[in-house]
Amino acid sequence: MPVMVWTTTPDGTHDWYSQRWYDYTGQTVEESLGEGWRDAFHPEDMPTTAERWSRSLRTGEEYITEYRAKRRDGVWRWMLGRAVPSYDDDGNIKRWFGTCTDIHDLVEARQAARQTKAQLQRVIEHAKVTLWVVNRKAEIIMMEGDMVGVGNAKVDEQAIGKNIYDYFGDLDRWRRPIQELLQGKAQDEIMERVKDDRYYRTRLVPLYKRSRAGGKEGDAYIDGVIGISMDVSDVQIRENKLKEQGQENSRLLANAAAAKEASRMKSQFLANMSHEIRTPIAGVIGMSDLLLDMNLDEEQKECAENIQRSANGLLAVINDILDFSKVESGRLDIEEVQFSLSVVLRDVNKMMSFAAQRKNIAYESAVHPEIDRDLRVMGDPGRLRQILTNVLTNSIKFTSEGHVRLIASITAETKETVTVRFAVEDTGIGIEEDVRKRLFQPFSQADSSTARRFGGTGLGLTISKNLVQLMRGDIGLESVLGQGTTATFWIPFSKAPYQDDGSPLIDLSSIPDRLQSDVSVSCGSSEDLTPPQTPKLHNGSIKTHGRGESTPSVLSSSIPDHLITLPESERKKVQVLVVEDNHINQQIALKTIRKLHFSVTAVWNGKEALDYLANSNNPRPDIILM
Repeated sequence: MPVMVWTTTPDGTHDWYSQRWYDYTGQTVEESLGEGWRDAFHPEDMPTTAERWSRSLRTGEEYITEYRAKRRDGVWRWMLGRAVPSYDDDGNIKRWFGTCTDIHDLVEARQAARQTKAQLQRVIEHAKVTLWVVNRKAEIIMMEGDMVGVGNAKVDEQAIGKNIYDYFGDLDRWRRPIQELLQGKAQDEIMERVKDDRYYRTRLVPLYKRSRAGGKEGDAYIDGVIGISMDVSDVQIRENKLKEQGQENSRLLANAAAAKEASRMKSQFLANMSHEIRTPIAGVIGMSDLLLDMNLDEEQKECAENIQRSANGLLAVINDILDFSKVESGRLDIEEVQFSLSVVLRDVNKMMSFAAQRKNIAYESAVHPEIDRDLRVMGDPGRLRQILTNVLTNSIKFTSEGHVRLIASITAETKETVTVRFAVEDTGIGIEEDVRKRLFQPFSQADSSTARRFGGTGLGLTISKNLVQLMRGDIGLESVLGQGTTATFWIPFSKAPYQDDGSPLIDLSSIPDRLQSDVSVSCGSSEDLTPPQTPKLHNGSIKTHGRGESTPSVLSSSIPDHLITLPESERKKVQVLVVEDNHINQQIALKTIRKLHFSVTAVWNGKEALDYLANSNNPRPDIILM
């Protein structure tokens, strides 16, 4: 640290400098003596320096001050100036001896520390925390910030040196954690308290210091405790809300799981019950079908038709409820197969014209020429037919005079897709505005008298809407009370890839006329008009049947056309094996097949069927119906 020495006369005139002064300032002896030293001092520091030097000359007290002096290269550096007087035997000042010491690095470090402390204070003030330190005697040696959450005290200068327990006024709360930290029993303590509905948290950590005292040189020991106290009310409130939200989410998840399980059990129950109910209904329909083929008088025939119509209506209700349960559980699937729109429309028109004829109303159909020219698309023909039949059945049901018209048109077309608009117009009773808004809701009808007068579950339009949406389409309804209703839905179809190999499309027109007419004959109820599932051929000889089909109709549609057209003598050579575990359905199957003049054998289950086939003494069946 460079030190420059100088002396003055009793009146303060500089008369000597050490060589370091000249080396540092670059002044000559002539420039420095007398008042020349002032030229090396910073102008901003001269007033204070001159005033202090004058006071020392006047009073004889020690001179000490800080100032900036210019180095010979023009750089200003901080100096510490000090001077003491020398007295003669009479007590008079005979000379002043002084030094100039370079303390530039120390001043800069002090200023940096001052800035750091100011920044820390601003952070503490902004964070609303209290930072405090106590020594091993539990005396406060530092405290900054507002005293939040540590007591009733306020930060003031009198806090320094006071006992922390007395100052905070809560001895029992603070003694244990502070003493454990001072004794090295803990490394970190967190204290929390609630006061005036506010949450406060204080973190305590040990203050380590390296010292020779009490141990080997360089050993570290605990010199005190540092405390940081802050108001964490907002954080605590958020944590409480998150905890409550988590509990609520857990409750909702549990409820959702319970609801899902209840829905699964309900769906399983409906599936089981629908099977149990549809099996005897199929027997009723089958027996009434056989009965209608007998020689009946008009009254008997009417009774048999009413039995069959009622059974079909009940079957429709069961199928609607089952479909709706699939809608609710998201298990209603849409197939993606190639089919002809014209075939579907032709089939639906055939069914609906018969139903309209029974009510003495006109049935009309207008189909776009391109559709009528066998437009092939990809989609689910069975579900499309179900939608059309539901909407048309409603129109016929609520129309007592006038007409029902189906219009199929193309509204948009690209290279890959075609959007078809289906509109069903009728001159029926119409629907009030408030009723129309809720028609697509489950189990919704105009009023309670509607169900009594026309029947139905009120699920047809709900199911239709869900089916249309699953096909990426939309459905709407317009109506004027007393004038009629128009139901419209749009479905975008992907065009079927061109194929000219003679492969058959799904052809719904193959469904027997009797099944079509029997299902659609009573449009005074909401029976399901969904077509039977297309029979599937396995290995050329095994066929199955789908939902809602009467046994005679299934049998007649399951036997290939070329066998049906054989002469009676040839049919007897055709062996049919029926696998059916329901006694009534088995009896219906046997009677129907025998009426068609085929040879038939029945077994009860798959095992018996395999045993039958394994026995070489049994005639080998040409057709197996399961």
